[in-house]
Amino acid sequence: MIRLFILIMLLSTSIISGCSTASKRVYPGEKGVHKVIATAEDRDESAEAGLDAASDYCEEIGKRAVFLKNKTTYTGEMEEDARKTVKRASNVAWMLGAPEVSMAGHEMTSGKDYKTVIKFKCR
Repeated sequence: MIRLFILIMLLSTSIISGCSTASKRVYPGEKGVHKVIATAEDRDESAEAGLDAASDYCEEIGKRAVFLKNKTTYTGEMEEDARKTVKRASNVAWMLGAPEVSMAGHEMTSGKDYKTVIKFKCR
C-alpha cells in the first residue's frame, strides 16, 4: 500500500512539474538582432522557453533562429542553493504525506526566479 502511495505521488509530481509556467516575450531589434526574455521557476525551463520563443518567432516568417548570446541568471531573494534545498525538501515532504510542509516549501520557492536573455537573428 505504501509503495502504491509513493508511486502515485511520484507520478503526480512529475505530471505537475511537466507543465510550463514560463513567461516569455520577444523584442524585435534593429539590424535584425532580436531579443527574447523568458522567466520561470526553474533554470532549464527558463532557458528552454527562451529558445523555443526565438525559434517560433523565426519559424513564423519562414526562417530559422541563429543564436548569438544566451544567458540565464538567478534573480531570487534567497540564495540559489538554499532555494534548491527547500524545493527538494518540499517534494520529499509531499511524497511522505506531509502536504502542509510541502505547501510551505512550495510557497517559498514558487517565484519565477530565473531569467534568460537570448539575442538571436532569423536566417
